[in-house]
Amino acid sequence: MRDGQLCRFVLTDAERKPQSLVSKHLTGLLPYAWSRDAKYVLYWEDPDFSASIMADGLDLFRTPVAGGSSQPLGVTVLVHDDMLALSPTQNKLAATVGAGRETWSEKRIATIDLDTEALRYLTDENTSAICPSWSPDGKQIAYVAAASGALERMKQPMGLAQAKPHLEQRRIWVADASTASRPKQITKDDRYRDEEPMYSIGGAHILFCRMDRDGSGTLWLMSATGENLIQLSGPLPLEGSWFGYYGYIDWRRTFDWFRNPV
Repeated sequence: MRDGQLCRFVLTDAERKPQSLVSKHLTGLLPYAWSRDAKYVLYWEDPDFSASIMADGLDLFRTPVAGGSSQPLGVTVLVHDDMLALSPTQNKLAATVGAGRETWSEKRIATIDLDTEALRYLTDENTSAICPSWSPDGKQIAYVAAASGALERMKQPMGLAQAKPHLEQRRIWVADASTASRPKQITKDDRYRDEEPMYSIGGAHILFCRMDRDGSGTLWLMSATGENLIQLSGPLPLEGSWFGYYGYIDWRRTFDWFRNPV
């Protein structure tokens, strides 16, 4: 009675019935995106349709559109669109990998080859990194990172007081997608917590969000190397406090950015 289904509907053939790609008993199936080559659909599996389990992240899968068995990609990812990003040039995915709803603890940025399922980490275990964003040429990945709160979490449950110092350390970093060089921190103003980087269509700029110590959010633009910072707007109408949902704030609810080439 509670079978989750992931279906494909062909818009150019309205008479055809939807094709079931995946069906699983007592499991919610949440679609994320098509792969760049359109061979796969990526999705999460939610055991027993559980909102509590989903809040701690779900396992990510790929299923072939042409038919066949689904394959796990070997990662657990929080169910937010900005925790993943498809490469603009290759059949790869950048993802925020790590279980647990606390975004300041045990989260790493990794790339996944959607053809071979090869996994490559770009960040280490000493930082908690979220929200990857590819440069248009597919060579760089911008993301948010701060020192991880994993050790403190092991000693005692972390509440607001323990989480705040970690969240306030968040800065924008840029990593080489090939891991040929070490990641670089490109924002460093201690008055702000920096989040949600997004490359411009030409790759020369990064749009990002900031929060000051009073919890006020603003929208900024800078060069892709972290120079010439300009505040564009603010304050942004954020929902809730600086804590958000376990350190996660859905910044994209507050703005939209048209980046399609003309």
